Amino acid sequence: MRRAAWALAVWPWGMPAARPALEADSLAVAKLRDFNAQRGCAGAVCTVKLFFVHLHKCGGTTVESYFRQAYGDAFLVPDTGHEGELRDALVVQNKARIRALRAFARPYRVFARHIAYGYHATVDCARPLYMTMLREPTARLLSLYGYLMFGEGKKYRRFPANATFGEFVRHRTTGTCAESTGGVYQEYCLSNYQTRKICGYYAILETAEPSEETFRCAARHLDLFFFVGTVERMQESLCALGHLLQWRFSFDAKKKLNPSAHAATTDEDLEHLVRWDRKLWHLGDRHLDETLRGLPAGTCAPPAASQRPHLKGR
Repeated sequence: MRRAAWALAVWPWGMPAARPALEADSLAVAKLRDFNAQRGCAGAVCTVKLFFVHLHKCGGTTVESYFRQAYGDAFLVPDTGHEGELRDALVVQNKARIRALRAFARPYRVFARHIAYGYHATVDCARPLYMTMLREPTARLLSLYGYLMFGEGKKYRRFPANATFGEFVRHRTTGTCAESTGGVYQEYCLSNYQTRKICGYYAILETAEPSEETFRCAARHLDLFFFVGTVERMQESLCALGHLLQWRFSFDAKKKLNPSAHAATTDEDLEHLVRWDRKLWHLGDRHLDETLRGLPAGTCAPPAASQRPHLKGR
């Protein structure tokens, strides 16, 4: 089990505070134990809540399906745009709306939505468990391009229907790749999107390009997560997550993997869009390795060497 830090003081709408002192490993284990023990809890009785930072085009829909299988819809914040509404209310400090939205969220114990790190503070959770899935950033861009060009996301597209991937990249750099309905879809246009989301809401709202400071912020927060998986190692990720959360069913993620997950490029034109995300992805891969080493031997056997994706730059 990785050591985790107590995150009560983190406020997602400003620069992150200095990192608090590290928790003892026993406290991190206690939070996970209490979460697993509180399967029938509701409202304030749920002292530990789980926050899945679902990043666009990072296998989150697959993971959410297992959350529903494990806990049922009663334990998930429904797809109502709650996180976007709460974010907007916090920005303008609409206190009445903030209170109403917090009251709406209070009964739930699993938050599996497109949130960013720090969301626990907006719903008054003192004992959060965070997790996420990361993806090789160029592969994520290719998947996003396909989604906006040919998938359900094309209704949000704001670039030509015959745009090449290179043209899509240029639209992303100008922030005009998608409709900004409720601010959610404009996130599609962000450079180093994964790094921004793990750093926190301030990094999403910031107009300046992410810097090494942003990456360090994200790296600090990633170290607080009880679990980090990767799309490229989906089967191992789901197995490890299921073991930690005591899920009693098996996983078959192979058919859900997008082939673009194994794509990679060194195109310099993309570098400013993926530079920090690539570094964060490598951290996530090591995080997963550490989690797997902490499980009983043979719990999550890795795929054959010929089936594992090549992780460039490791």
